[in-house]
This record gives sequence, C-alpha cells and structure tokens, in this order.
Amino acid sequence: MAKSTTRTIRLDQDLNEAIEKLAREDKVSVNWLVNSALREAVEWSFVVPKLGVATFPKYITDKLLARLTNEECEELGEQAGREFTKPFAEFRFGNPTLEDYIETIRVFAKYTGQFNFLAKYGEGGKIVLIVKHNSGIKWSHMYKGTGEYIFHDRLHRNVVHELTDSHVVATISQS
Repeated sequence: MAKSTTRTIRLDQDLNEAIEKLAREDKVSVNWLVNSALREAVEWSFVVPKLGVATFPKYITDKLLARLTNEECEELGEQAGREFTKPFAEFRFGNPTLEDYIETIRVFAKYTGQFNFLAKYGEGGKIVLIVKHNSGIKWSHMYKGTGEYIFHDRLHRNVVHELTDSHVVATISQS
C-alpha cells in the first residue's frame, strides 16, 4: 500500500456535492474517488494537453484509418510514437527505460480506454506485451508502428509483432 499524507483543502460546494454523489453511486469512498481523480489529473489530464493532443470520437479515427494502407497505418503509428509516446514518457520519466515505456503503455490503456494491456515477463529477459483493442487490423498496424519505433528504434531491442483484428502481441528480447 502506498504511503499516504493527510491534507486539508477547500472545495466549492457544488464540487463537494458532485463528489459525494459519485462516490455513493459508485459505492466507493470519497477519499478513493478524490485520490483517483487527482491521480488521473497528474498522470494524464495535465500532461496530454502540453503535448498538443486533441481528442476525437473513435468513429472518426476508425474512418480515417480505413482509408490508409496497412503500411501507412504503421507509418502513422511510428509518428505517434515519435511525437506523442516518446515525449509523454520523457515528460514523466526523464530518460525513459524499457520499464518506463511499459508503464507509459499502461497509463495510455488506463486513461484512453481504447485498449487493454498486459505485460508478461519470461526467461532470458524476454517480455511479451499484449494490446487487446477489438478495433480492426488497421489499428493493429498502427500499434505495431508505435511499438517498432519505441522498442526497436529507440531502445534497440529485437521486437516481433503478431497481429490480428483485435490484438497485437509484441515479443521483445534483450538485443
């Protein structure tokens, strides 16, 4: 369990009422809800706008990706890795390591809701990353492009991707 600190703050009346209502509806404590909201703000909401990210409805992105070839989707993924994933990880961790990039993917999964993520550590330093997205092969190619950029180009690791319409499995080895 994480170490905690007691802090006294003032809340606007309407905000306090909204927090209490959400906590009741979700059957969680006000403390848990406030901690979750603050964590999301620190890990995501305050960082993402600084990197020039705009939010689009998923159906728009799906339509745009459908117009691209698989190779163009991978190029777009590489660009996303270079211009968003890398700066995000650098903002949070300074000079990001392999573990920092894996944590970055976890944060993306948690706050975007676009995919589920699992990392499995095996023998000989081999790591298997699974992105389950259920969004079609174009998204798989885009995620592959991001993975190639981060793990191969940036971290100089061997990475092998297996793609389906709903999953990307990346196996990363030491060198």
